[in-house]
Amino acid sequence: MSRVACVPPMNTRRSFVCTSLLTIASCVVAEEPENVAVEQPIVVDLCSVISNPLAYEHKLLRVTGEVSRGFEEFTLGRGSCGESTPLWLEYGGASPAEVIFCCVGEQAYPPNGKDPLWVEGIRTILIADQKFVQFDKWTKRLKRGKKVKSTLIGRLFAAGSYVDESGETVEIGYGHFGMSSLFVIQQVVAVKK
Repeated sequence: MSRVACVPPMNTRRSFVCTSLLTIASCVVAEEPENVAVEQPIVVDLCSVISNPLAYEHKLLRVTGEVSRGFEEFTLGRGSCGESTPLWLEYGGASPAEVIFCCVGEQAYPPNGKDPLWVEGIRTILIADQKFVQFDKWTKRLKRGKKVKSTLIGRLFAAGSYVDESGETVEIGYGHFGMSSLFVIQQVVAVKK
């Protein structure tokens, strides 16, 4: 399985990393590999993702929907998607979303606050900018049944039945009782109450 690096676009093949310690400054030239591809998110309707998550397995997506967060709930859905199960949310990178739900111990590499979150062999990231801080603050304060509208960029990990290397069928799911597909947030594009 290949991993795709999500890096900002660069105008040159070299980047200069400068650090300073007190008044002493040093610069290091780092070569950029010539074959690094910048992965762009696919803009997709949330209902399409919810109704057919396997079609978007491991893809980087940009979606807009309503976020609910509370005890045993951190989900992205939309009323117009019908009775479909919303996507379970988790933050990429090292910091967990800190939502209490059943069966979290079953994650192979749960977020621990210092190491990046890995899901199905894919390392995740999080851009923790001002929009993310606002999103985290607002969603942590939501009362049961209340939602915030958000546009998010993240990677999807579909729930469903899979055949493993030994030929056995395995059920995979995420979130509360493992009932949902997982959307790992990498960036908050917009959030409003």
